[in-house]
Amino acid sequence: MPYDRNSLAVNDLLRKLPDSREERWNVLKTFFSGWYAQIGPADGFADQEIHAAEVLLNIRFPKALREWYMLAGRRSEVWSRQDHFILPERLAIKNEKLVIYRENQSVVRWAIPVDRLVDDDPPVLVSDPRNPENWMEECPDISTFALSQMLRNTKFSEATTYSGNGQATDASLHAITQNYELLGFPDLAWPPSTRLYGGDDLVIEVNDDSWIWVSGRSSATFHEAVRLIGDAGVKWEQLSEPQPT
Repeated sequence: MPYDRNSLAVNDLLRKLPDSREERWNVLKTFFSGWYAQIGPADGFADQEIHAAEVLLNIRFPKALREWYMLAGRRSEVWSRQDHFILPERLAIKNEKLVIYRENQSVVRWAIPVDRLVDDDPPVLVSDPRNPENWMEECPDISTFALSQMLRNTKFSEATTYSGNGQATDASLHAITQNYELLGFPDLAWPPSTRLYGGDDLVIEVNDDSWIWVSGRSSATFHEAVRLIGDAGVKWEQLSEPQPT
């Protein structure tokens, strides 16, 4: 039988992001345990590996970036299923920015300004797809960016049992806001105006009020979301769920 459960209340976990970096990493651990798989000792880079990368670039990484790499940086099936979390030894500085993440087709890059590397948890910028020399703030800090990528990558993950996506309608956007919790992230700049919503074992991503992604770990809550959103006019381009055996 397909794996099915209702054990991770994404809305409760991420309705409001914790104020401290340590608490945000605890949220990450909790989400991993419920959605992907529990974080283990082998999932992070060793301090020596991080230090070697810093020596190559003659810089010191912000504390939050070091912590991300050392906590779960090797979990490529989460971070690099579609876009790519750059390995420490492959990091590079370009135009006074430390590029840490790259979109699958290099349409955009995510980076930390070099003059903010001294901060413990500096902002993450994203390049403008129309002009790669222009940059916008994606998240106010690295730890928030890590959490946002953790959620956005559910739609590509093999750990996601149920998934669907389709063209949004005004009515479907209203249905989402009425039935699901807007999570505590800023609107993300890439994809443009991305918002994240949560429910029980459920992540909903809306891109630019035009495209909806639904990712689930429970048959009941996933099918309820598909029904609510579908009844509001969405014609699903793709729906995926386990096949009966």
